[in-house]
Amino acid sequence: MKRLIMFLALITVAVISYSQDVTHTKDMPINGTYQFINGLAGDTLVDGGQDSIDFVFKNHNAYSYDKISIGFQADTVKGADNGIVYSLYGKEFANDPTWVAIIAQDTTADVAGVDQYYTGKQATIATDKSFAQFRLRLFMEATSDATEKIKIDKVEINTYQK
Repeated sequence: MKRLIMFLALITVAVISYSQDVTHTKDMPINGTYQFINGLAGDTLVDGGQDSIDFVFKNHNAYSYDKISIGFQADTVKGADNGIVYSLYGKEFANDPTWVAIIAQDTTADVAGVDQYYTGKQATIATDKSFAQFRLRLFMEATSDATEKIKIDKVEINTYQK
């Protein structure tokens, strides 16, 4: 009985630890180049709490890309002296464990208000590439503390065909 209780306690701790990160997934439209995800009530970045939010876009198109752009809208919930660190990754196969960096990690200006909009750099892709999935990862910059919170309201992706 002690083993069962200890096992259940370990499972509970693992689930709580794992649940601090959130992932949202949405399909890209067939033959479409643009998609967005509206943020939910719980899409709030908190340092030491919900550390990161991943937005995954599943692609069903068979064309190569020339450029990819991302954008996201954020609000300050509490605190105003921190930015959002973002990066965009892609992978060619759904079951591939390796994500390839498309837009290198960068940090926004400090989020200090409501409905601030940020645009990721347009990454030019030199070789012919098509990706089965894109993952935009957002998290708070290292200078934030556990009392600061940023709400993600909307995320957009736009792909440009070759």
